[in-house]
Amino acid sequence: MEQSRKRPLKKAGRVCPVCFADTGECLHTQQFHLYEGHCLPSSYDVVACLRCGCVYADTPATQKEYNRFYSEFSKYVDAVSPGGRGHSYDEDKYERTVCDLEKLGLDRKASILDIGCAKGGLLATLKLHGYHNLTGLDPSPECVKLVEAQGIHAVQGGLFGENFPRAALRGAFDCVIVSHVLEHVYDVTTALKNAISLVKTGGLFYLEVPDASRYTRYYVAPYHYFDLEHINHFDAHAMNHLMSRYACEPVAGGQKDLQHSNVVYYPAVYGLYRKKDESEKPCILKPDFSARENVIRYIEMSSQADDWPELEGLAKTQEEIIVWGAGAYALRLFRVSRLRECRIAGFVDNA
Repeated sequence: MEQSRKRPLKKAGRVCPVCFADTGECLHTQQFHLYEGHCLPSSYDVVACLRCGCVYADTPATQKEYNRFYSEFSKYVDAVSPGGRGHSYDEDKYERTVCDLEKLGLDRKASILDIGCAKGGLLATLKLHGYHNLTGLDPSPECVKLVEAQGIHAVQGGLFGENFPRAALRGAFDCVIVSHVLEHVYDVTTALKNAISLVKTGGLFYLEVPDASRYTRYYVAPYHYFDLEHINHFDAHAMNHLMSRYACEPVAGGQKDLQHSNVVYYPAVYGLYRKKDESEKPCILKPDFSARENVIRYIEMSSQADDWPELEGLAKTQEEIIVWGAGAYALRLFRVSRLRECRIAGFVDNA
């Protein structure tokens, strides 16, 4: 670790999701302006674990509050949201994942579970490629209905306590997919333990998350990757460390660049793991701080670009404006800039 770049230390309220250490470097404090009664907190610290190097949000929320957020306030059910096959870049993303699984020999008769399936985009793509023993799991009842409308079995629920529908999932699966879910999870240990329990011994577990080691190469806007939902910033090392704790050996892995919109791409990292006998000892991985270093550089880039003279002027003139977008970025600006002092006629958003 580069001592010259060391940040203030803190005893984290949330332990590291990879190694359980409770002391971290405070890299940044992210703040939002949320409406009254919102179930998630309006601020959190981005910390880097001193023991293993994992970067994560030390949020004062609990897993129960995140469960409520995804069950009651899902943004993945409208026509323009991700999670389905409504855009060419969504289709491309799912096609690449299915092609990867095909190349690795996933049998078309395999029983496959997609956890956090949203509108069923990946499941629909698997079905188009000849896979039919498919199941989706999602906390949103609207998403479950959308998946079932495509002729694919779906179950409402998640990976925690009372919302973990083990009986409804009909036993163990040949392959379990957790794609762009784990970055949203507060209690990573329980989530992975329950997810991997659904894989047959010798079966496959596919994990994909945003790649925190490449945020600077895919810079979009100041603090773009620190939103309300993404509270774990993993890289390949952190993923492999996590999976080794559950007797899962890596089979394949790599990096992707995924198209998020017409102009925005974002980095992702994936791994395919084979579930071994639980009696086998997990391997011990050494700490790695490369993701921390990239996140620090990303924060520095964000800080240098986080200057809005236009808002200064609009706050003074009180010229009436409309804010295009009411997502996490607008909520942060409303908290930390003079946007809140501007004369806002209204907000325009797709949800």
